[in-house]
Amino acid sequence: MTDYKADYRMELLHAQASYCDKHGVARTTLGNRVLNDTDFFERLESGGTCTMETYQKFMDWFKKNKNVSLLSKPRRRKVKE
Repeated sequence: MTDYKADYRMELLHAQASYCDKHGVARTTLGNRVLNDTDFFERLESGGTCTMETYQKFMDWFKKNKNVSLLSKPRRRKVKE
């Protein structure tokens, strides 16, 4: 029998590591942005689990924001004088 919770946990940790490495952000920043929980990935890495709803929330966020850095600031529009 497959341990689906472990599979989802590992997939989420891998996605988090890939995103954070690519964009140069801390996993606490990512956890805060998506769940308002800076310790989420620390608990997950320590063997904790998450609900399917939380897993899906992150996967949807990664899909939507795959090319967006959490450190990027919104561009300011030039004002014509």
